[in-house]
Amino acid sequence: MLGYSDDDIKNAAEIREWLTKQILEKQDEIEKIKITLSLIDSVLKQGSFKTAANINFSKKISLNEQNSEMNSLKKIPNQISRKT
Repeated sequence: MLGYSDDDIKNAAEIREWLTKQILEKQDEIEKIKITLSLIDSVLKQGSFKTAANINFSKKISLNEQNSEMNSLKKIPNQISRKT
């Protein structure tokens, strides 16, 4: 008959208790990691989204500068056609 010794049963019980403790600790750790991840996601959402009212424009373009830029853009198709 195949049986287990008292030492085998005692060791198995100790290992089972240790495994149960490990599972509970890991579940607690996973919950803390999920909470931390949620906090980081919240910070990233708030930090990466800016309304138009909150954007600082470092340079305001005058009407003359806008016209000059538009004229330059209009010349690009002519320059391309000359090169080909």
